[in-house]
Amino acid sequence: MSLRRQANPKRDSNEKEIIEALERAGAFVTKLSAEGCPDLLVIFRSEIFLIEVKMPKGKLTPAQIEWHAQSLNHDVGVYIVHSPLEALQAIHILVE
Repeated sequence: MSLRRQANPKRDSNEKEIIEALERAGAFVTKLSAEGCPDLLVIFRSEIFLIEVKMPKGKLTPAQIEWHAQSLNHDVGVYIVHSPLEALQAIHILVE
């Protein structure tokens, strides 16, 4: 599996509001762009989270499925989120 960088990776339109919500909560967020790699690396309260941003009806690509499977082989999960609320829940912020 290649981790080459994409020149212009496609970003989901809801990604900006998700990043803003995470940053408002105090998280450090970095966009990732290798093929199949999750969209965001999030550091919050001494923990690292990998987050895949999808639109409500979005589906994982074959490269993403493979990347997520490889990460699970190393006991690292990837959170798939569709909204700011789901992103905050992924980093263990209880939001009602």
